[in-house]
Amino acid sequence: MTFIITSVLSFLLAYRYFSLFVITFFAAFIFPLPSNLSVLTAASFTNQGVFNIYFVIGIALLGNIAGDLLMYGLAYRYGKRTLEKISIFKRFFNSPKYDYYTDKVNRYAPITIIISRFVTEANPIVNIICGIVPVPFFQYLKFELIGEVLDVLVFALAGFFLGSQGLTVLQTTELLLLAAASMWIIIQVVRKVMAIRKG
Repeated sequence: MTFIITSVLSFLLAYRYFSLFVITFFAAFIFPLPSNLSVLTAASFTNQGVFNIYFVIGIALLGNIAGDLLMYGLAYRYGKRTLEKISIFKRFFNSPKYDYYTDKVNRYAPITIIISRFVTEANPIVNIICGIVPVPFFQYLKFELIGEVLDVLVFALAGFFLGSQGLTVLQTTELLLLAAASMWIIIQVVRKVMAIRKG
């Protein structure tokens, strides 16, 4: 974790807003780069005047959205056509199962798109699936924008606030990871309690 933070920090300080755009764009497009960590790091340095919080939010949004839309567009245009050249996928696309899963994807697309914006590794996969199915563009775009705005604001404002408290980037990241783990545990406990009550 320390190595990743140091590498991101070095890249951000060397190329500032350009590096922030590159990281967020390629993380949304296909590569598992630490997008949220980059936003958090850049925002934490706004208190020292290294970055401007409004530029951090704006450029992070631009990079994320551009990467998401490019991957969705490529999957929409070429995804199904490419996969149909493989016999197993061709049979799947022509089976009743495809219609069933298409309905499921479209039904749960809003919440899936929004949540996946917070999970860098899942983000490109969801974009590909939404493009192949396809989820209608304006429906995808609406929840894509909601998810990205929430994602960027959470990490940018968290970095800005914690940086203003004098915490280092490493301490800020560890604190957020602890908060995320605690939230996950709480959600799992609530789900189990609800399942028991229903049963």
